[in-house]
Amino acid sequence: MTRLRYLQIIDLSRNYLNVPPIWRKNAYVDLSCNNLSINRGSQICQDDRVNLFSTSWTRNDIEAVSCLSLKCTKPSYSLYINCGGNQAIVNGKSYDGDSDSAGPARFRASSTGNWAFSTTGVFMENHETYGSLGRRVFDIYIQGKQMQKDFNIAQEAGGVGTQAVPNKSVYGPLISAISVESDSPPGRISTGAIVGIVVAATIIMILVFGILWWKGCFGKKNSLARGDYK
Repeated sequence: MTRLRYLQIIDLSRNYLNVPPIWRKNAYVDLSCNNLSINRGSQICQDDRVNLFSTSWTRNDIEAVSCLSLKCTKPSYSLYINCGGNQAIVNGKSYDGDSDSAGPARFRASSTGNWAFSTTGVFMENHETYGSLGRRVFDIYIQGKQMQKDFNIAQEAGGVGTQAVPNKSVYGPLISAISVESDSPPGRISTGAIVGIVVAATIIMILVFGILWWKGCFGKKNSLARGDYK
């Protein structure tokens, strides 16, 4: 790597490397999800232009960098992000600001501590999609669970917009905000809990009626007595 004098961007994520990382200060380097031997006093997720997200250190058996061990200070049931803008309040909901230009090989946590992002590689900057049959799709995960597969934002938006403003042949959607809300916010019982309560109540009622019937509370003993007497 020391011979790559004109190196600008290099993506070495998820390669399970076990080599000392060497990089140039003018290069973006992605070393996320790797095993590295490194001589440093502390472990961080973002070192200048080097992305070290989810990287393990073999020196002194240090585990993955601390960004993965961060915990929410309190339970959160919603997330609102104003992509590319400052903090804003819309319809009574507070959207966190996201004015970071990001770029390749970068990890950044929000100032509120509610969310963070990690970038790997370089996104396509060619907006002239009319000249290509290629699609730009991605998967959406929330807390490790896949919510959308091969999500096509251009198809979802339906091509709403212009094709000459602000630039020629540049049109289509841009993610302006992210809004995520829990199906079971505090103070609301989930559907599964309601079903469980109904089933449990039904079983208890059946057991109670069965015990009462067995003890003769519904005339069983009287009828048996009359039968024996006859």
